Order: sequence, then structure tokens, then C-alpha cells
Amino acid sequence: MKKICLSIILMFIVAVPKVQAVDIQTVLSHIGFNLSSQKDDKAEITKVLDRQQSYANKKNFAKLKTLYTSTYVNTDGIDMDSYIDSLEKTGDIHGKLKYKTIINNIVVNGDYATVEAVDIAEGVTKDSYDVIPGKGVLYSEAKAVYYFKKESGEWKIDSEMALNEKSYLKYGSAKEIEIKIDAPEAIKANTEYNIKVSANLPDGRGIIASITTEPIQYPHQKAEEIFRAMKKDGELERVVTSNSDGKNEVAFASVAIAKAVLNQESKLDFVIDGVAFISSRVNVIPVPIKKERLNEQEK
Repeated sequence: MKKICLSIILMFIVAVPKVQAVDIQTVLSHIGFNLSSQKDDKAEITKVLDRQQSYANKKNFAKLKTLYTSTYVNTDGIDMDSYIDSLEKTGDIHGKLKYKTIINNIVVNGDYATVEAVDIAEGVTKDSYDVIPGKGVLYSEAKAVYYFKKESGEWKIDSEMALNEKSYLKYGSAKEIEIKIDAPEAIKANTEYNIKVSANLPDGRGIIASITTEPIQYPHQKAEEIFRAMKKDGELERVVTSNSDGKNEVAFASVAIAKAVLNQESKLDFVIDGVAFISSRVNVIPVPIKKERLNEQEK
């Protein structure tokens, strides 16, 4: 016990600074240098995200790739090659797609940094959808976290995580109608949750919709769709179970808007004049592996 007490006393004696021997100007200059250094780092990180936005908008994917580390992978498990390939294919479908990143906060920690931001993508499609005239409009907004790493003195994006994300693609009359999808932003794996689609429908129109979930992966895996009529109150709900495969997922709805018309025989008929695809990200939290399960796996 005496040894412990002496050790503690010695530790405190060593830890007490000798104020009279400290050069205050030197300390202050170091503080100022650190602040200045962090400001420079933040400015460089901002430039990287500005270039990311510019290269993506110009579809300069070769230069875009230089902004990321060679070990890049996002929290959906998508690596650099798959990420660039998905951007190229999205660009082929949507002719006038524009990306924008709004930085909210930057925290620098040595050779690592974390950036909180909002990512926005909006634009129009190259083509119309089936028999519905006119091009479609797309909008996506996500709250994201960028993880930066300094390599050879340069800041590069090492990973990304989307905290939430909502997107829509609308054609025809759907562009004039507010359609929403509600789902949890995070849910435990293998757990039931509710997805609700709602719309403010004008008189003389009806909606059929399909609600599914799809894992976030590349290549994309399309889920089977089953369409149901929306209630008179403009809502449709479905209870689903989150996956247990260690993947985040998307709550997805395909919506068709019909209007009542008279056919050539003066009978009431319905014509689809609007289509929408809306989605909401659901981050899936893995279930902890219990000791009993670990013992079973070891046998």
C-alpha cells in the first residue's frame, strides 16, 4: 500500500508544471500554429469535396477516382470500382443530373478527419417512361458523413456513411403530386417495421402502389413487386422484416397514378398518366452474437 501511495505522489509531483520555467510565448505560438494548421486542413478538405462535386457533374470519373484512397469502401460495403461504375450508369440514364454537397462541420484529428454534410442530386431523365409523355424528374437528399485520411500529404476520402436518404423519380402527373414514404432510419436486423406511402390526390384520380425492401448492394437486386390500391385517405402501409445478411436496405415504393376517362363506348375507364418511384434508406443494425451462438459455431 505504501508503494502505491508513493507512486501516486511521485506521479503528481512529475505532473505539476514548473510555471516559472515555461516560456508562455512559446506555448501560445504553438497553440496558434495548431489552430492555423487545422484551418489549412479544413480548407484543403473543402477543396476535395468541391472537386468531387465538379468532377461528378462533368462526368470526369477518371479524375473523380483520384480523390479517394486506394482502400476506399463505404459503409454499405461498396468499393471504389463499383461506386464509379454506378455513377457512370446513373449518368447514362439521367442526362442532366447535378450533384451538390453542403458541408456542415469538419473535425480534424491528426491525419484523419470527419465531415458532416448534406448530399443533393437532382436532374431530369433522358427519356420518357413507357407511354407517359415528357421526361422524368429526379431528386435525392442524404445526410452523410465523410471519413478522410491523409496520404502522402494529401487529404483523400477513405469512406462514407449515409445516415439517412430519401429519393424520388417522377413522370407525368406524378410530378404535380406530393408523394411521401415513411420508414425508420435505423432498425435492428431481423426485426419487423412499418413502411407507409401517402399522397395528396386530386379529385378524379386513384393510386395503385407496390411497397418492397431491397438490399443496398451492387449490382442491384430488384425485389418482386405486388401492386395494391391505395386507401381513400391516400395511404398504403406494409409491415416488413429487416434482413439478417449484414446489409443496409431501402424501403421502396413504385406508384402508378390513374385518372378516370370515358372510352369510345362512353363507359368509365382508367388511364395511367403518372408514375413515381420513391425510396427511403433504412440502416440495419447487426444483432450481437451471443456466447451460446459462438460456442455452437466453434463446434
